[in-house]
Amino acid sequence: MTTRGVDGADVVYVASAADTAADVADGLAAAGAAVTVVASADAAIRAVRERDPDCVVTEFRLGEGNGLDLLRRLRRERDLPVVVFSDADDPALAAAVLDAAGAFVPTHDGGVDRLCRRLANCLGDEARVGISETMKERAMDEAPVGITVADATQPDEPLVYVNEAFERLTGYSTEQVLGRNCRFLQGPDTDPEAVRELRAGIDGAEPVSVELRNYRRNGEPFWNRVDVAPIRDGSGTVTHYIGFQTDVTRRRRAATAARRWAEECRAERRTVEHVLDRVEGLVEDVTRVLVEASSRRAVERRVCERVAATPGYAAAWVGRVDRTRDEVTTRARAGDVDRSLGDRSVDLSSAAPAARAVRTGTAESGEGSAASPDSDPADCSTIAVPLAYRETTYGVLTVYGADSNAFDAHDATLLASVGRATGNAINAIESKRMVAADEVVAVEVTVSDPNAPLTELAAAAGSRFEFEGVNRRSDGTVVLFLGADGAVSSDVDEDSSVRAITAVSTDPEWSLTEVSLSADTVVGRLGDLGVRLTDLDATDERVAYRFEAPGEPVARSAVDAFEDRYDGVELTRFRRRERSDRSGRGFVRDVRDRLTDRQLTALQKAYFGGFFERPHRVTGDDLADSMGISRSTFHQHLLAAQRKVLGAFLEDRPDLDPIPH
Repeated sequence: MTTRGVDGADVVYVASAADTAADVADGLAAAGAAVTVVASADAAIRAVRERDPDCVVTEFRLGEGNGLDLLRRLRRERDLPVVVFSDADDPALAAAVLDAAGAFVPTHDGGVDRLCRRLANCLGDEARVGISETMKERAMDEAPVGITVADATQPDEPLVYVNEAFERLTGYSTEQVLGRNCRFLQGPDTDPEAVRELRAGIDGAEPVSVELRNYRRNGEPFWNRVDVAPIRDGSGTVTHYIGFQTDVTRRRRAATAARRWAEECRAERRTVEHVLDRVEGLVEDVTRVLVEASSRRAVERRVCERVAATPGYAAAWVGRVDRTRDEVTTRARAGDVDRSLGDRSVDLSSAAPAARAVRTGTAESGEGSAASPDSDPADCSTIAVPLAYRETTYGVLTVYGADSNAFDAHDATLLASVGRATGNAINAIESKRMVAADEVVAVEVTVSDPNAPLTELAAAAGSRFEFEGVNRRSDGTVVLFLGADGAVSSDVDEDSSVRAITAVSTDPEWSLTEVSLSADTVVGRLGDLGVRLTDLDATDERVAYRFEAPGEPVARSAVDAFEDRYDGVELTRFRRRERSDRSGRGFVRDVRDRLTDRQLTALQKAYFGGFFERPHRVTGDDLADSMGISRSTFHQHLLAAQRKVLGAFLEDRPDLDPIPH
């Protein structure tokens, strides 16, 4: 069997003893090699020159020298594999052989067989195989990076070779660049310092790498990584310079973008830190002010004072929204920008930030101008934020900066938070005041929109509905109890806001119907605003709603809710009046809090359906069926509700005398 890589190889073997030579030569021949045996280093050099063998095998101990000397001479003569074959067990010798770029094989470790295997490696796929000049040129031509060769022996080191990748990279053809120095790729934005570094490397005959801003033939700039190395002849003289050109534009752009992003992040962090330093403690202080203030005017005054005292803010004022005049009027002010702020009013239809903030419900900014009485003072940046709770806007806070560049998005976010907190505080104060006050705002709104749910329901029933009562369940669903002079269909349109229609009593002359409306209807919004629905009547042409609101801002918000939802809305009554049931309202609220949804529904259906009248206008079975429960379960809910109502009236009311025993 022949060894792969040895079969057919031309081997020159240098031996000092004939008997050893015979054994090695026979072993190599058995592996398929053609062996020429010589006895000296000089003879080996002659054989290499004459035969041009594939490799040389030499013993270490030779008559006039050793294998290392021969190895070095062969390296200078011809670049081909050399294997040193020795019986010495010397690691230093092995290292010396390997350092001279040869291979070392001990004879005692496998003998000729080991030599053949090692020789097969040298001559096989892993061997250093010499390549032709044609193959070298082809490899350079087809390399993926630009390659240039400049003649260092001629003035100005002209190019004598460029590959195809260089042509693609620069747009210049070979004919256009040969004979020229490669500096023609430089342009107006080429860094002179990088050019000097490249020149210093070439002048010093040292390898050098730089990145230059070069220009293609069409004038397009690109970033070029240039690696230049000198090529020396046998005497060590530099004859050429080889250069490698790599387009690194995308990497440079990515690096530039990364630096820009990092700088933007640093700038953003500096801005955030600046804002935080400027408004440090503002939210905390405003919260403390809102907790301690006992009146709305105190809230408005103290919020203005605290905001105006913040570094970077020059002044602040709070205005109340007056819907009757469609304007914002000053309630409080602080700061030194304009003393006339105390008499300020802003038309809600104007372009002033305060007016826009009320209209949009968001923070609005603007620059100062003295051109209009509705505008803000000159040379000041301005931010206005609404003071709102849910959908009720109580006023607006307007803040002036110390200069025209005082505000950014962080200020808007911060002041919007202050506005929401202030609106919540005003709502709490107003709610307490309205509960304790004897006055409410009575409102009547008529809706003439054929698409309104109650109008559609009245048209389908061919009947007029009258208000009997209302209940709002824990899930937000609004339940209306409506009386009618005829039966009402229980069919519900899937697209309608009416969720269910249930007949409580079906007397042919008078019926009681339970209508469940979704929480997002206008009637549901009234409950969110703290408005009490007191009456309504509905026909196939219009619905008249009558309700009481705890204060004018809430009443206006309720009217706005109708106008936003329906067409044909008319405000037919809007007036303040004495509360007729001041003490009773608190009692009713307490009782409602005690009842479950089922208990309240059972009590309302029984009461509005005439169950407590004699004779009964509706039976317990009818009421149970309308709730979808058994008769016994209905009576359990009804008795529990009655017990809680009586308990609240007889035991827990502090304004009643104790019941004598």
